[in-house]
Amino acid sequence: MPSAAAFWSLLGARWWILAAILYPLCFLVGLDAGAWRWSLPWWLGGILFFTALRIPLEGLREAVLDQDRWRLAWIFAGVRLLAVPILIWAITMVVAPAWAPGVLLVAAMPAGLSSIAMADLMRGDRTLALLAVVASSAAAPLTVPLLVQAFGPDHTFVDLALVAGRAGFIGLLLGAPLLAAQVVRQVLPGVVRAGDIWWPRAAVTCSISLGVMSILANHAAWAPYGLAGLLPPLGLATLVVAINLALTLWTRRFLERSRADALGCGAVYLNNGLAIAFAAAFFPHDGRMLLPAILLILPTVAAMAVLSRR
Repeated sequence: MPSAAAFWSLLGARWWILAAILYPLCFLVGLDAGAWRWSLPWWLGGILFFTALRIPLEGLREAVLDQDRWRLAWIFAGVRLLAVPILIWAITMVVAPAWAPGVLLVAAMPAGLSSIAMADLMRGDRTLALLAVVASSAAAPLTVPLLVQAFGPDHTFVDLALVAGRAGFIGLLLGAPLLAAQVVRQVLPGVVRAGDIWWPRAAVTCSISLGVMSILANHAAWAPYGLAGLLPPLGLATLVVAINLALTLWTRRFLERSRADALGCGAVYLNNGLAIAFAAAFFPHDGRMLLPAILLILPTVAAMAVLSRR
């Protein structure tokens, strides 16, 4: 009979087992939860809130003043948001040009909020993971629309007002949970200390819930393709994750393991929720723009399982 420790590990270091079961199951059951799409930003915020409960205000101040970590975070953002997406777009144009714009969109996404929780579980540098999310998320409202306009479909239109709105949304999504977590730390320090072991599990629960809802809430976008029709975009989404995973494993050769893993979580665990929102806003009837973002979650789980092996 499985022990309690084994059960709780499914919301800890072995979270990927639970995700590997639930995510494919969501595609198989075909439940349409479009009415719950509103919950996606809340799951995103929950990931950062529970992760930030373990980062004291002094740690955040240290992070802001840590030029070495910032340098790594901005190098990460430049490689992840510009070099890698253009490389992947070029490869996709050769093997499956019709899917190239959607794959580009996915590849251009910043580090997902879940990557901070995953770095924490892997004993990575969670402060650096946070800065990687901040740096890449700050740059993404500029780089994503420009890349999609330059390499995407001919009918691409970039509304600068919407770009500014997305930038504000990202800033709010990052800032509000961080602020709320620090307020809770100050007001209820004993509760925060007592629950220290549970906050990463709560963050993982939010992350898995986000993955489940990303699939179910967008049922109408992928259902018409059928399961067989999902294989090409799944393969291309896997290519995106595989290239990022290869770069991550390479950086372990010259970076301290905790820092390499922190950046690696950000490279592998992309913000597919943002990609889904972008595609739905600008290409609501184009499944080739939306499907790679939805399917990205499957190879991400596999890559995180590889990355978490020590």
